[in-house]
Amino acid sequence: MVSDVMMTAVVVICMTILLAWTVSYVFFNPGKEAVRERLAFEDVWFTEMPGYGKVISVYLYNYGPVDITVDYVSVEPGGRVQDADYVEGKGLKLDPGGHGRITFRFDWESGKTYYIKVFSRRGSSFEVMAVAP
Repeated sequence: MVSDVMMTAVVVICMTILLAWTVSYVFFNPGKEAVRERLAFEDVWFTEMPGYGKVISVYLYNYGPVDITVDYVSVEPGGRVQDADYVEGKGLKLDPGGHGRITFRFDWESGKTYYIKVFSRRGSSFEVMAVAP
């Protein structure tokens, strides 16, 4: 009889801890919004701008239900785009259904394939493959 009561108490305590953890994870997890981020690459342009030289312009569309703020962009091969290289769109914020453009200096080569990655402030990453003309 005593063992039945003890087992019941242990099960109730364990289930209470599990329920508390589940509720805190579902309602207070800051990463849950990142799962809802949706970003589409509309176009990538490799051009030359007077005063800037060779640049890449990335056109983005937020088709998800939450706003997205771009943290940084990287290009492979090449690495992370430095703050001084942004021509426009650094820290771009896109509301749901919003369009935007990020333009940055990058010494691209004609005919070469580049992987452009956009990282959001919530930690999501989005990638597109583009070939320079």
